Amino acid sequence: VVAGASVQFLQSALLGQAYGSYVVLLRDEFGWSKTLLSGASALREAESGLTGPLQGWLLDRFGPRRVARSGVVILAIGFMLFSRVQSPLSFYGAFIVMSTGASLMGYLTITFTVVHWFERRRATAISLTSAGFALGGMAVPLTVLALEHFGWRDTAFFSGILVLLVGIPM
Repeated sequence: VVAGASVQFLQSALLGQAYGSYVVLLRDEFGWSKTLLSGASALREAESGLTGPLQGWLLDRFGPRRVARSGVVILAIGFMLFSRVQSPLSFYGAFIVMSTGASLMGYLTITFTVVHWFERRRATAISLTSAGFALGGMAVPLTVLALEHFGWRDTAFFSGILVLLVGIPM
């Protein structure tokens, strides 16, 4: 439960709830429209819905540990690609990679694990893992602080490293 909450916290603080912090900086640097930037967020939601059935099959076939570990690596690579974005096409490509990684390591995988581990107090366990996502939202100011001090590119790149360093052990 603690590992699941930690992974959700990490994903939320660096991407899920922090994306809006990046939007302002991307708009200032590239002059991209709000439509283009919000399209990436919509794409993230669509990706999650479309890959859900495949993710369920992967969980049944390979288990949650492998799926989550793959998601951690994919999200880290996505952050590193994101830090090198120069065009809308590369932005959307990096965002799809990040979204796929976040999905594979995120809510469905963690909930799958908790449901299989707990019979009694299952609802409590799921609630505690989900609290990690909410607490990650409270940590977004730290991401904003990093964005202000190091710039969005360095913050994105080091977010990828942080995802690997924390996500793999979790």
